[in-house]
Amino acid sequence: MGIPSQIQEKWRKDLYIVCVVLATIGTIAEIVIYCIDAASKTLFLPEALYRFRFIYMPSCLNLVVIILTLFCLRSKRLSNTAKNFCSCFLIFFLCMNTQFIHYVYGPLLALPCLAIFVSVLFADKRLTGGISIASCLSILASCYVGSKELRKDDPLLLTDMGLALVIMLVSYIGASLLIRYVAQQIDYILNSSKRENELLEKMQIDNLMGIYNRSKMESVLESLEKSDSKSRKQCLLMIDLDDFKKINDAYGHLSGDQVLMTLADIIRQVEARNVVPCRYGGEEIVIILKDYSVEDAYQLANQLLNNFRTQSYPFAPQVVITFSCGLAAYEEGMSRHEWIRRADENLYHAKRQGKNQVYPKILP
Repeated sequence: MGIPSQIQEKWRKDLYIVCVVLATIGTIAEIVIYCIDAASKTLFLPEALYRFRFIYMPSCLNLVVIILTLFCLRSKRLSNTAKNFCSCFLIFFLCMNTQFIHYVYGPLLALPCLAIFVSVLFADKRLTGGISIASCLSILASCYVGSKELRKDDPLLLTDMGLALVIMLVSYIGASLLIRYVAQQIDYILNSSKRENELLEKMQIDNLMGIYNRSKMESVLESLEKSDSKSRKQCLLMIDLDDFKKINDAYGHLSGDQVLMTLADIIRQVEARNVVPCRYGGEEIVIILKDYSVEDAYQLANQLLNNFRTQSYPFAPQVVITFSCGLAAYEEGMSRHEWIRRADENLYHAKRQGKNQVYPKILP
C-alpha cells in the first residue's frame, strides 16, 4: 500500500500553489532583469525581440500549462497517478522553461533536478523515472539550441551538458533511495497500526465467552451516540441467564462457564456486521443491533432463546437452562445510558413475569 489518496491530493494542491508562486516570481525577475539591462543598454537583442523571448513567450507558456494542470487536478476522470504526473510535470515544465531561455548559464541546465526530487512526494518509481528521462532530454535539447545560437562556439557547452547530465543521474539515484525509504516507513507504520489494532481487538474480547467485553460495548454505543446513525432503527438486547447462581452452586463454576460458552456459540452463529454481542458482566450479555426494527430484534431474540433452551449439557442432561431478555429500541434524544437502563428495566420485567422470555412481547 502506498501513500493514501487524501495525502496525495493535499500535496498536489500545495505543489500547485508553490508552482504558481514560482512562475510569478520568475516573471517578475525577468521583468526586473530586462529593466536593468535596458537602462544600462546591455541588451544583446532588440528590445521587442528580447521582451518576446524572455518575458512574453515563457510567461504565456507557463500560464497555459498552469491552467491546463488546474483542469487536470480538478478532473474526476483522471486517476491519482495521472494527477500526480500532472503536478510533477508542471514543476518540471517551469524548470525546463527557465533552462531553455537561460541556457547560457551552466548551472541552470541542471534546474530540472528539482522536479526529480519533488516527484519523491508521491513515492512512485515510474513517475520519478519518467521525470528523470524528460530532464535529461531537456538538457540535450537546450544544449542543442545553445549550440545553434549564443553558445555556438562555446567550448564549455559540452562540459556544462555533461555535468548537468551527471547531476540528473545523481538526482535520480538519490530520489530512488528516498522513495525506498518512504516505502519502508509506510510499511512500518501500516504494520505497527495493524499490530496495534489487533492488540486492541484482543483487549476488547472477553476471554471466556469469546465475544466483546464491556469496554467494546461502551465504545460502540458512544460512537452511535455521536453519529448520524441515531436517526436509523437501533435496538438493544439485554440477556441474563435464569437462575444461574443455582447452576454454579449445584454443578460448579466450570459447568457454569460451559453454559456461558454455549450461549456465546449460539450468539456467534447469527453474528454479523450489524450484530455486536458484548459481555456486560457476569452472566449478563448486551447485543447491539444496528439497522434493526423492533420486530426484527424481537424475532432474533426469540430465535436465540429457542436455540439456547434446547441445549443439553453433560453435567445435567435433563436440566433445561433458559435466559430472560429485555428489548429496548432507540428513541430520539435518548442517551446511551438511558438506552441501557431501558433494556435493563425490560429485562427485569421478563424476570418478574416468569423468566424464559423476551420483554416486551411484539405482536407479528
